[in-house]
This record gives sequence, C-alpha cells and structure tokens, in this order.
Amino acid sequence: MDMPQVLGGAPWKKLNSACDRNDIVVIAVAAVIFLGCTVSPPALMDDVDSVNATIARNMLTSGDWVTGHLNGVLYVDKAPLNYWLMAGSYAVFGPRDWAARIPLALAAIALCWFTACFGRWAFSACAGLYAGLSLASCVGLFLFTRVRIPDVALTLAVTAALWGVARARGR
Repeated sequence: MDMPQVLGGAPWKKLNSACDRNDIVVIAVAAVIFLGCTVSPPALMDDVDSVNATIARNMLTSGDWVTGHLNGVLYVDKAPLNYWLMAGSYAVFGPRDWAARIPLALAAIALCWFTACFGRWAFSACAGLYAGLSLASCVGLFLFTRVRIPDVALTLAVTAALWGVARARGR
C-alpha cells in the first residue's frame, strides 16, 4: 500500500536518501562534540560566564523576562535572547553549569546542520556533508560554546537568514 500524500500532493520523503543520511551524520557528530563536552569541566570560568548565568537565574526567579538585573542593578547592555535561552534551560534542568551551556550547544548543532543544508543546496550532497563536518570540528566553535559567548546563536541566525534569502532568490 502506498504512503498517503500530504502537503498539496507531495509524497512522503523516505529516510534512506543520501541527504537524510548526511544530515543525520552531521547532527550526530556535532551532538557528540558539543553536547558530550557540555557536561564536562570546567565550571563557568570567568566573570562574563558567571554574570550571564546570574542574570538568567535572576530572570527565572523574579519572573521579569524583559529586563535583566545583576545584584539589583538594571542590566540592559546586551540583547536578552542569550539570557532567555539560558533561563529556559534553567527552568528545565535547574541552575547548573552545564545547563547554562546547553542552549549554545544546541545552537552549534543547528549551525552545523544549516551549513550542511546550505552546502548541499548550493553545491552537492558531498559538499554539504564536508561543510557540516568541518564546522563541527572547528576549535573556535567548540570554544565559543564552552565560554558562553553568544556569537554562535548570532551566526546561526545570520546563516539561516542567508540560506532563506538564497533559496528565495533561487539559483
């Protein structure tokens, strides 16, 4: 019996295609690297890490998700997305060191996957696989997820936007 057709008559895509296998490989490798190292030491290392973690914890405990506070002082110097993601992680996992790093680790995994999709769309399935794996193995990306630098989430947003614009314009 055939699979039902959805989305305006387009048939279900089978999971055993080369694109899907490559996506799974990139996501798995990136997950092992970024999530596997999230739970290992060191703890939140410097004042920037601890300030970010404290602001996110204050957002969660106070219920004020609009403005950040640090030791009772209004802290509006940075964009709040970083704090929202960390506070959401704290809500799920509790205020732990590794919970502060999970949002950036997930952003790094998504960035590797978007890069693989972009490379596959622009060049070939093999190029997309290599692009995703090479980004997953970059030392700089690994360090950015370890030291709570929000550049990974920004890079993910820019990459997704560029991919969307490139796809909208076509080849």
